[in-house]
Amino acid sequence: TGISVSVWWKNSETVSRQCITSGGKGLSDGLSLYTISPAFGTEFYVRSGNTLWKAEFDSPGDIWTHFVFTWTEADTIEVWQDGVKLASPVTTSTGTNYGDVHNNLVVGTNNDQSYGEYCTGSFDELAIWGRKLTDPEVLYYYQASTGTSIGVDTVLAEVDTLTNVTYEDTAELLRSLLAVTVPGPYVGDTDITEAVSVLQKLSTLLPGESVETNTSSDLSDLFFEEAGQLMSELNQYGWGNMTQHVADSTLSDLSRVTDQFNIHLGSHVTLSGTATVLTTGDNDISNYSVTVVPSAVLQHTDYMFPDDDADATIEVPASIVNSNIHDARTIVAVLYHNFHQRYSRNNSLDDVDPSGATLNSLVVSVTLSPSPALPLQENVTVSFTHIEPDPSSRVALQVITYVGCGLSIICLFVTIIVFLGLASIQADKTHAHVNLCVCLLLAQTLFLIGAGWTPGTIVCKVFAVLLHYIYLAAFAWMLVEGIHLYNVIIRVFTHVKLLYYYLIGWGLPLIVCVVAVSIAHSGYGEKNNCWLSTSGGVIWAFVAPALIIIVVNAVILILVTREVVKLNNISFRVKPEKDTSSFKSSVRAVAVLLPILGISWIFGVLAVNEAAVVFQYIFALTNSLQGLFIFLFHCALNSEVRQAFKRKAYTWSVSRGNVPGRADTVRVKPFDSDVIRPESGSSTKSHKESPTPELVPTVVSTTHLPSIELSDPDIFATPLSNMDASVPQPMPRRKLSRMPSTEV
Repeated sequence: TGISVSVWWKNSETVSRQCITSGGKGLSDGLSLYTISPAFGTEFYVRSGNTLWKAEFDSPGDIWTHFVFTWTEADTIEVWQDGVKLASPVTTSTGTNYGDVHNNLVVGTNNDQSYGEYCTGSFDELAIWGRKLTDPEVLYYYQASTGTSIGVDTVLAEVDTLTNVTYEDTAELLRSLLAVTVPGPYVGDTDITEAVSVLQKLSTLLPGESVETNTSSDLSDLFFEEAGQLMSELNQYGWGNMTQHVADSTLSDLSRVTDQFNIHLGSHVTLSGTATVLTTGDNDISNYSVTVVPSAVLQHTDYMFPDDDADATIEVPASIVNSNIHDARTIVAVLYHNFHQRYSRNNSLDDVDPSGATLNSLVVSVTLSPSPALPLQENVTVSFTHIEPDPSSRVALQVITYVGCGLSIICLFVTIIVFLGLASIQADKTHAHVNLCVCLLLAQTLFLIGAGWTPGTIVCKVFAVLLHYIYLAAFAWMLVEGIHLYNVIIRVFTHVKLLYYYLIGWGLPLIVCVVAVSIAHSGYGEKNNCWLSTSGGVIWAFVAPALIIIVVNAVILILVTREVVKLNNISFRVKPEKDTSSFKSSVRAVAVLLPILGISWIFGVLAVNEAAVVFQYIFALTNSLQGLFIFLFHCALNSEVRQAFKRKAYTWSVSRGNVPGRADTVRVKPFDSDVIRPESGSSTKSHKESPTPELVPTVVSTTHLPSIELSDPDIFATPLSNMDASVPQPMPRRKLSRMPSTEV
């Protein structure tokens, strides 16, 4: 990206080739700044690869002088003296020998120890950047280093004294305006309004003479760069201090002067035989395009801006573009990304129902000059996408989200305490449950805290990175839950080391997050909220892993459900088409597994637009209450947890001197109590009075068989391989070709 060197210098050299600074191969491939006495000038060298650039200019005298040297391969060397760019000749040659090819950067002499000479002049504030500073940055840096108080009011005062300007003068004034409106909290509301006034004044002072295409393109680029700086999210302080009326007026003036300035350039540019694009681009504040179409060139296709995938588009039929053209038609098109955030957010618009309205879409503008003949031959198609859903729905969704997250945070905290406090239920699945609960607890807490931070700030970016990692970790632990279920239910006796689970749960998300931040850190917390930006593809660093995990877990859920259905049918010797209890128990098992597998996140994919309001409500309910569901199904209603509490209570009672009964006998629900009840003419009560002896043990020893309850999320609590073969098991006599494991 180039290199820049800034130095304050007072030359006192009387001998030749004294080195001010030299070396630094890591910056470009090396640089050197030599003075050859005031009589012979100064040389600045930059080397890259096998090419050497050299700029020669007059050396300063015995007074402090500020120099800035910038270089890129495309722009070669540029020299600034006291804030003014010099027209210094630049020569290039092949070779690397410019007196110093060392890696170290030294000041005041050459790297070569045999050089033996040292700079006798004075220099101060030597600064080096690993990129080329822009022209406004150079000017702003010089003004800051001299303590010169130059602001927007200074530029405005200068423009007010002018009666006419050249295109070169306009470019210099725009650069000066760019230098004093660098986005930040120090740009006030007055600075913004005065900057728009400067742009308005310049648009009226533009000369009426023709302008070359390159000059016109440069001016248009400078204008859109300044408009982008004024609309930057970093200027929220300045915009926030405006009254709504002033903000609306300033935005309208900025939009109007954008069209006026660029139409003037388009109408005076030297025409070529084809359509000329003066400028086009996206500066994160707007998409923009300025095109000049000669009358001899007919548009055979409709003019679409910006494109089919944008949130707001305008399509102008070719017949309108071609109509009423004398010499050429200029088309100025702009899509403003954040006008909606500042324009009449809380006040009624003119000619709108006084009950109030808010701007709920992006603002897009296409201006044709000269205007086409009226009436229009065809319709102009304008398409908008609402940025936010219906206000009433938005409020309802916010209430659901905040209340649901609050309940989930409490339930997740209680669940973690329970799982960690009951030593008798510690197992691989417990590790997965606890880590998933920790991730969801942190994610929902960060979500609630980070909702009020201002986009574009460092704090917001940090929150976005943390949320990205925590939510990825939550999905990774949901994947671990799915893998564990698959190993226990489908592969039966396969065991995976806990270390692998932890590497998947915490390691993989870290890798994805580090790669995403290193490649596209600017996509975190920039627009609208403290989350990943949807522009530039950064959001796929979350969406892609999440979708993959959802699909994998959905497949695992189908396989596990199939095994549960087969087990129910085999265990009770009933035909599926005649028994609805098997179906009901399978549905209950699926509902219990959904919270830990994250399948409900699929509704987030279906709720991508405002038309899918039903899916938005389902998504808000299921995901904000995910912690509550985990607490209910895997803690409060889980038989294994309840039995552990009973044992804990019994131990506590014994320690207090109270002995309620035998310690090793606990009454357990019948195996078929809430999973499969064969259909018959008898009632539930009569069914319980005449159970099948071999299928319904009423009391078992907890030292041999834990609670077995298929309606629990852990449908089986202990692998069958761990059961005592000497104790009668509540299983049918039918031999199974493959026995499902006893844990879900």
